[in-house]
Amino acid sequence: MALNVSTGTLGDSAPAQGAFPANHEYYVREFIEIAQPELVYEMFGTPKNIPNNSSNTIKFNKVSELATLEDSPLTEGVTPTEQQFTLTRIETSIDQYGGFATTTDRLTEESINGLTSEFTTRIGEQAGKTMNKVERDDLLGGTNVRRTGGVADIDLITASGVGTADLDYIFLAFKQEHVKPFRPMTSGSPNTGTQPMRETYPVTVPVEAAPLLKAMTGFVATPDYASQRPTWMNEYGSYEQFSFILDTEANIETNGAGTPQLIAQSLVFGKDAYHYTTIGAKDVELIIKELGSAGTADPLNQRATIGWKAKKGCVIVQQTYMFRFEFSLGDA
Repeated sequence: MALNVSTGTLGDSAPAQGAFPANHEYYVREFIEIAQPELVYEMFGTPKNIPNNSSNTIKFNKVSELATLEDSPLTEGVTPTEQQFTLTRIETSIDQYGGFATTTDRLTEESINGLTSEFTTRIGEQAGKTMNKVERDDLLGGTNVRRTGGVADIDLITASGVGTADLDYIFLAFKQEHVKPFRPMTSGSPNTGTQPMRETYPVTVPVEAAPLLKAMTGFVATPDYASQRPTWMNEYGSYEQFSFILDTEANIETNGAGTPQLIAQSLVFGKDAYHYTTIGAKDVELIIKELGSAGTADPLNQRATIGWKAKKGCVIVQQTYMFRFEFSLGDA
């Protein structure tokens, strides 16, 4: 995080002209702690930085796999048929997002240890949720889709529940594409009564899906994991080769079935499916303008602002390494 604050000595009882209030380091730390937990989709992507002064566009060159040659043994003295690389260029532009709120001299002078901290908390929540939704929406644009029962259209989803047959389909598709899981297999511990856990792929789901997950035959809640198995932020439990991550910002649509359904648009990831981007190695810039910093526009030093700014986005580089998994949460 790059901080746009003026210089001064932390804790100075009489800070120099333009210095920020004494306990600003606490507010900055709190901003990071509040914003970071919302960034669900940065757990499973590869970070790619766009250097400063290099525009807001990033390009990736994707080289397609070459066919295997098990049916084409070499003939002595004969040069085999030349192969050609297939190159695909993937390009995306990164938008800028940000917001701010105004505080006043009365709030700063009379409540600096309370409200300023609360303002930073609210700004941090807004930044985290905004960036999480930006990345989510980019990833929902993937072309690899599985819907309950393999139906062709979202409006044809009528029954609620997380279909195990659909998860099995996704798993087989991943294996056929040699998609690597994020977590290796762990063995159980007889000392704690836990059981072995398979290698897993993460699945982001809305929190409303939690009761449906618990009802699945074969679902294992996180407290029952093997003792040495790590968990991801917001991990709720696993089924076979999939681990479910609860996301408060996961997208839910209402379809056009005879009895309209609430449709969860979950995302299932293998390794190296997508990249997320930053500009100049900055994720979020916290910007604090002190009282009077507006010059003649604030002649009585009455207004200050707390804000944030970020450039963020995701780009899918391997469509077959992820799925958009759509299922019903129940009647709308």
